Amino acid sequence: MFVRWIALAAVVALAACAAPQQSDTAANADVATAADDGQPIADTANNSAPDADLDLWTDGGAQADSGAAVDGVTATDVLQVGDATTEPAPALAPCRGELSAANGWTGQVGYEIFVRSFADSTGDGIGDIKGIISKFDYLNDGKPGGDDLSVTVLWLMPIYPSPSYHGYDVTNYQDVKGEYGNLADLKALVALAHSRGVKVVLDFVGNHTSVQHPWFVDSAAATGHNSWYVWRDTAPEATWKQPWSGTGKVWFQKGKRWYYGVFSPNMPDLNVQDPAVTTELQQAAKFWLSQGIDGFRLDAVRYLVETGPGKGQQDTQATLDWWKSFADFVHSTQAGSLLVGEAWASGTIATKYQAAGLDLTFDFDLQTSLLSAVQGGLGDGVSTVLCQADSSAAPGQPRGTFLSNHDQERWASTLTALDEQKLAESLLFFVSGTPFLYYGEEIGAANGPVGDDKQKRLPMRWDASQNGGFTAGTPWMPLQPGPDVASSLQDPASLLRHVQKLISVWRATPVLQRGSLAVLDAPDGWLLVVRTLGKQRILGVFQLDAEVPPTVPPLAGLGPASTAADLLTYQQVTVKDGRLQLGDLSGTRARWIIVN
Repeated sequence: MFVRWIALAAVVALAACAAPQQSDTAANADVATAADDGQPIADTANNSAPDADLDLWTDGGAQADSGAAVDGVTATDVLQVGDATTEPAPALAPCRGELSAANGWTGQVGYEIFVRSFADSTGDGIGDIKGIISKFDYLNDGKPGGDDLSVTVLWLMPIYPSPSYHGYDVTNYQDVKGEYGNLADLKALVALAHSRGVKVVLDFVGNHTSVQHPWFVDSAAATGHNSWYVWRDTAPEATWKQPWSGTGKVWFQKGKRWYYGVFSPNMPDLNVQDPAVTTELQQAAKFWLSQGIDGFRLDAVRYLVETGPGKGQQDTQATLDWWKSFADFVHSTQAGSLLVGEAWASGTIATKYQAAGLDLTFDFDLQTSLLSAVQGGLGDGVSTVLCQADSSAAPGQPRGTFLSNHDQERWASTLTALDEQKLAESLLFFVSGTPFLYYGEEIGAANGPVGDDKQKRLPMRWDASQNGGFTAGTPWMPLQPGPDVASSLQDPASLLRHVQKLISVWRATPVLQRGSLAVLDAPDGWLLVVRTLGKQRILGVFQLDAEVPPTVPPLAGLGPASTAADLLTYQQVTVKDGRLQLGDLSGTRARWIIVN
């Protein structure tokens, strides 16, 4: 019986390296101006009940659905993994080493929400915290199976009082924007999240405030907080520009003085070298931790302390030192708190911030290379990024992986074909790191028709109605035509169903969460990746170019195989004379194969 075969084969492989269960409880700029800123689930594709014989997902605490299991997969592609008559090839040295199980942020799946656009509970057209609570079953219903995403980290974009729609110009670091609710609402959300093993992370904006913040009002009037911002009494040199572009003003006149605002005149930079400012920001972090918050996404970490124009405006040693002191404070205040930094830069630079004490930084290099590979059909860029020497700040430390965020064009606007979208998500969850989704990404939500940041942050479509089930009133921004959650749940071939399955398998498979990674040689149009943990190997086969011949290339360096199973289809993969015989890659153009 096939189900019993795959259960036996996979249990043997998984048991060899089963890790202790992970606790589920345990940019250039975000804004340019104040007005425009820079438990595994069942196989939902067939809704069949989990097979009692398939209790192979030991680390996830739940069974995976056996799916449409059939014997004798018809082979249309043949993959050479070793010649049974010769000595096996040595295993390839990994490009990225194993991730530490002791890091509480290894093995998590993050989900970024722009509160204003997720769900409106009041009918005023603006999303709010109670709206998130009303949709929490979609994010994580606390049960195996069902229609949830099973995410384990919720990242909320700024929720603080602010005069703008985006919230990155803060006027009070210790309160909730009235449009979104109040502290009681937030505590209710946190309590619900924690009851389902989900951690809540807040966006933390430490580089700058709003010009309307009382601190800046006092500082500009020289009536108080005089040294809390960066001022100078003489006109600045013309060489001072926004460092990411080499253009754009950063000094702005107020009375007879000039203040520094690297992102906008509406967002003056704090002078974190003033001990009083540092203390205030630390106390703000402590306040939110006392409300049950589990950590912070740190905005614009590269720009805190500037020593001069050009290179002195980003990544200074004083900036790194400040983050080290802040990280020490947060981690000593609440052990296990997450600090994930937005260091929009190469991995070489970003990893300096992890070395300075941040738990994660986002891997922008990998994000760019993954999308380029799917769009261009070549995997060289992905291989280069994955195998660069500085891919992690320290052995065992993960990076935050992602395909899109609130600052970038939604990738579904470019990757419009469903098979491309599924391929992109399959890559995201196979490469090493802690994956994050941007709300709506999982249904293939695209940008609006205009290029400004609001079009990247449009209201979520929950159903096919005029206002998408987002609000009973008039939405703050018009919804765009596109996929919706309800329709996606009804379609077994939808991107949402595919993402649900990827997360299900990922959360149940330690080797995908923590295993080392090696890239195999492959011709143009293919990417072949192996994840290894102990004796377990999982092979990722990615057909980047839909036009290349369907015969999968040889896998030099993988070694021999005796049994194999497809983790995404729950089907046996036939092994004959050391060769894996794969089915058609059409539809997703990706296979995750456990090889024993």
